[in-house]
Amino acid sequence: MLLSSDEDGIRTPEEEAGWEWSRKANAVLDRVRPSGPGMSLEEAQLLLRREWRAEFGTDIPGRSLSAFAPRLAEGQLGHVRPAPPGARLTSPPSS
Repeated sequence: MLLSSDEDGIRTPEEEAGWEWSRKANAVLDRVRPSGPGMSLEEAQLLLRREWRAEFGTDIPGRSLSAFAPRLAEGQLGHVRPAPPGARLTSPPSS
């Protein structure tokens, strides 16, 4: 883990955690994206739940599931990025 301030271009531990979460979330999204277009919303939710648990070892947060599943079923699922330093998230990162 990198320990420094972002003044010198190195991520702080909090920023590194955000980047790690994004990397893992994008791994899930990359795996499910090819299967998504044409799925029902329920099928997209089941697929996301299964793949999220495989990657994170926990259930996908409800807000993330609500944001990602419709996009997956519509074939419009993108990628997530970590929040800027100091940002307080009230919803999942947008794709």
